[in-house]
Amino acid sequence: EGYRRLTNEAMERGDVFFSRRAYADALSRFLKANGVTAEQFRSGSVDPDLLERARTHAIQEAQEATFRDDNAFSDMVSSIGFKNANTAPKKAANLAVQGLLPFKRTPANVAVRAYEYSSTGSTEGKGKRECDRGGHY
Repeated sequence: EGYRRLTNEAMERGDVFFSRRAYADALSRFLKANGVTAEQFRSGSVDPDLLERARTHAIQEAQEATFRDDNAFSDMVSSIGFKNANTAPKKAANLAVQGLLPFKRTPANVAVRAYEYSSTGSTEGKGKRECDRGGHY
């Protein structure tokens, strides 16, 4: 249990570092794509609605970049196990599942990203690649 907690804490700290960078990058790309200069951003003269959309977009992008976003597939995979492990057999099974699959959401999100960016991926994934190549959001 101590090892699991230590590993989780280390992963959280790493995610914070990479999330901040991904957030800043996505925010600046969104604002630049919508004609906002760095000086406008620094001076606070950006339209509040545009800034809110930019922040929402940047949060989503940062979550995706660190494989922490919510989607139906990762929600389903991360729910594996017993929510109410109130009996000894359920507790034992839950412990086994947690031991075999301690990190469920991240691998599920890696699979989702692989699908989105594949040639058989969804239309959203293809459109996302176009935006990443310099298209507007």
